[in-house]
Amino acid sequence: MTYTWDYDWTFPKALLFTITIMTTVGYGHISPDTISGKLFCMLYAIVGIPLLLVLSAKIGDLMADGFRWMYRYAPHFHYNISIIIDFVIINNIVECAVDGVE
Repeated sequence: MTYTWDYDWTFPKALLFTITIMTTVGYGHISPDTISGKLFCMLYAIVGIPLLLVLSAKIGDLMADGFRWMYRYAPHFHYNISIIIDFVIINNIVECAVDGVE
């Protein structure tokens, strides 16, 4: 059974198209057919990719500030976070191993 793509322009599909363009993944399932549509898409990417990089840097700065605050004012969080991170990593490894067996 093959899945056919419905080509109507809905908000989730527009968001998917925008994310695939901004993250330089490619067109995805929806792509412009006309020359003007392709040109607009290239201009959209030229403007959008740097904006996405700036947004990603700001999010990274906020996360770094949060971690700095957490390590400065709550030293016991360090131990708890390391346990949580270890649990998530080990859990993912075990899930991958179990999925590979099936």
